[in-house]
Amino acid sequence: MIWLLLAPFFVLIPYLGDVLYSPGSGYTDLAISHLPNALFLRESLLQWHQFPLWSPTILSGYPFAADPLSGLWYPPGWLVLLRPDALGFNLVIILHLLWGGLGMYLFLRAMKLAPPAAILGAIIFESLPKTIAHVAAGHITLVYAVSWTPWLLYAERRRFLSVMRGKINFLPGIILGMILLADVRWGFYAGVLWLVYSLAQGRIWVDEPDEAETSRKFGEKVGRYFKILRQFSFQALGQILISAGLAAPLLLALAQYTSLSTRAGLTPSESFTLSLPPARLLGLFFPDTAGTAEWVVYPSAAALILAIYAVINTKTRSRASLWIGTGVVSLILALGSSIPLMSNLAYLPGFSLLRVPPRALFITGLSLAILAAFGMDELLSWINKKNSSSGKAVNLVFTGLTVFAWVLTAGVYFVSGAVPVNMLWGSLMIALISIGVSLRQQNCIPTNWFAAGILILCLVDLGFADRSAVDPRSSFIAPEESASVFEYLKAQGGVFRVYSPSYSLRQPAASSSGLQLADGIDPLQLESYAKYMEKATGIPGSGYSVTLPPFPNGDPAQDNRDYLPDAQMLGRLNVKFVVSGYDLNQVGLKLLARFGDTHLYENQEVMPRAWVEGEGTSSSIRVNQAQILAYTPNRISIQAQGPGRLVLSEIAYPGWQVWVDGKPAEVLTIDGLLRGVTLSEGTHQVTFVFRPLLVYLGMGLAIFTWIGLGVLMIARWKNTP
Repeated sequence: MIWLLLAPFFVLIPYLGDVLYSPGSGYTDLAISHLPNALFLRESLLQWHQFPLWSPTILSGYPFAADPLSGLWYPPGWLVLLRPDALGFNLVIILHLLWGGLGMYLFLRAMKLAPPAAILGAIIFESLPKTIAHVAAGHITLVYAVSWTPWLLYAERRRFLSVMRGKINFLPGIILGMILLADVRWGFYAGVLWLVYSLAQGRIWVDEPDEAETSRKFGEKVGRYFKILRQFSFQALGQILISAGLAAPLLLALAQYTSLSTRAGLTPSESFTLSLPPARLLGLFFPDTAGTAEWVVYPSAAALILAIYAVINTKTRSRASLWIGTGVVSLILALGSSIPLMSNLAYLPGFSLLRVPPRALFITGLSLAILAAFGMDELLSWINKKNSSSGKAVNLVFTGLTVFAWVLTAGVYFVSGAVPVNMLWGSLMIALISIGVSLRQQNCIPTNWFAAGILILCLVDLGFADRSAVDPRSSFIAPEESASVFEYLKAQGGVFRVYSPSYSLRQPAASSSGLQLADGIDPLQLESYAKYMEKATGIPGSGYSVTLPPFPNGDPAQDNRDYLPDAQMLGRLNVKFVVSGYDLNQVGLKLLARFGDTHLYENQEVMPRAWVEGEGTSSSIRVNQAQILAYTPNRISIQAQGPGRLVLSEIAYPGWQVWVDGKPAEVLTIDGLLRGVTLSEGTHQVTFVFRPLLVYLGMGLAIFTWIGLGVLMIARWKNTP
């Protein structure tokens, strides 16, 4: 039966070689971030034989090792390096979804649920329309991390059983570490969920027979509870330390990067961006065939109906109370600023960095999948009881729910004059599964037929919703982009950067062409660079933005038409060419060519990647170009003629060190942004090396943690009778 976990992905097989976009969207993070990062990582390994800790690809350079989207620290993600294209990414994504489904199946089976019920819960979880919508949006690191969540719960259940037998189990810490390496944002949600589940598991330590409880004195009871709390806290802390140790290379570097980035200044409103509008709760009943992935709520009609049944049924309600509460709380959190005073949570330390409350909907979906499995399990063992109060309640609730769905669908049709296909579909699925559950309660459907029917309806329902959430396209690069621009820029020799105020050079195309950009899209941007670019581009900041320059109205072709860049300031960033979707009538920019609506300018104020500045005022500084001997992500070697100040048009960042003629020297920060060093008279060999202390410290902690785990495993194996 386990092979059924493959079934939900049959609908995507025809599109394995395509790039999946959200319907109506021109962008996907897969093309913007993950493909360029994979290509850069692969090139670094093949060409320079090194793991890149710094990347010069966008934003004039940034700490690649500290970027959670780099994929550098998550080993399973390296599979895409074998084939960094649409097929490679899609296969790795599906492998993760299957991994998540298998983890959910094992977790549900560990809770003694029947195989058909466990399979149903696993299928619902691995193919949640919300998950597929995030795949289409390109949020693949988030999908990777979410797929590990059932394994975290399963590992915690196994750990608890080990503790009851007096054994040590550190598997939850290892899995939580993998989640953090995959996507540190989901690590927070997964960690809280794990702690809640661990506390719920620990109730067995507190529960004891009534006669034992009543025989204890009050002081003994309090002492026992504190002992249990200390034991739980100690074990939880141990698992957290293991996870933090394994993820230390990313966590330490990220903490430093975040403190220096624009993200550190998020306001509460920015932290709660894309909060789920209450009207979107209707998505629980109807699949969402358009809109943002963050607001997709639909869990499938089978998940909804069977979860409601689990809540109504007294037996399953008591067994699944944890998941009822978890589902409700996560749904409330997803509403974010839609709930009064909720935005005050952004003032809590670290909470403001999470952004986008609807990410909690993944926990809602997981909870509904588990509740649906409980409901299915109860129905499979159902014995009809005449005049059963729960049976009457189920029929009443499901009848009301079906009528509500159809009335709402009819109302939308009469108001808009168009058939709402998604609402029609949801209403039909709700009706069919409600009828099936009601007939099963009357023993009108044999167990095997009921299980098969529900699984088939669920697969058909999820297939429709998942297919509606994706828009397959043949290329990472939008068809309107002019190949002529890239061919021209690729033909230019030397090292230089390109800037576009209109996102006319998209990151995947620039990456595949080997071009370095002064602009870029990334959730983390250095505050110093953002301030410099605000003056250099003439485009004012508009609060936190993942794009640089910002596009306040989300229209790159129009938003920045009224702003002119400063050619000299861009020149100091080694920006040799400016590519724009509109005219830039600015001194210092020479129009070279037009490719359709795309304008290509040469910056006549461009500075080389490295130069030596002599004495003088800003208008009479003597400049000598320096020769770059070797240029790799982590090391740059230069030959320069002194005396003066060598300026390297690269971003100054903690961890960069410099040697002049083999002797260490002080790294200067020039213009509040660039790297430099003072040179005496004569010819000098200068080497800049990126050796971030926190990255190396994190790697040391990770190695120490793995060694410690290995020692504990060997000791445990030797002590096993």
